[in-house]
Amino acid sequence: DTSSTVLRRVRQVKTRSLVHFDDSRELIQIMIDVLKAHKRLFDDADILHGDINPNTIVIFEFDNGKGKNSAGEGDGDRPVGAIVDFDEPVK
Repeated sequence: DTSSTVLRRVRQVKTRSLVHFDDSRELIQIMIDVLKAHKRLFDDADILHGDINPNTIVIFEFDNGKGKNSAGEGDGDRPVGAIVDFDEPVK
């Protein structure tokens, strides 16, 4: 009986500071990810981050070096950008 089975998916994620991007192409893609994530946050929850700066943007690298961006988009073969630290959201 699989109805009582709980499946969990755990992924290791490494983070890099925004200033540790590999090249200009990666930086541009990271910033696009962040813009899409912020737009989705606003569209879905009417929240603006309130303090976006280089310290609140991180680069995620998944255990296989692949992933999707914060908006759930992407081809899965690159690091992705994300927004963190929601201490000062604006509604």
